[in-house]
Amino acid sequence: MVRNINWIKVESSNIDFVSYKEQEEKLFVKFKSRKKEEYYSYSGVDVLVFGEFMIAPSKGKFLIAEINGKYDFEKTEAE
Repeated sequence: MVRNINWIKVESSNIDFVSYKEQEEKLFVKFKSRKKEEYYSYSGVDVLVFGEFMIAPSKGKFLIAEINGKYDFEKTEAE
């Protein structure tokens, strides 16, 4: 997994792990269905948005509705 990140396992049909770096306002997401070890980082995600994401009944639906298209992202492959 990406180094120096404390991953949190979440209950979701599409998302495996998430992490958040508050100082950087960066959300990290690891999806279950990827063939490679790929992670996405979303920049500028406020801590309140991360909190809402974590309590959302559907992490995938929240990601699509509230994060995708609203925040810049990067795809990273594990080393």
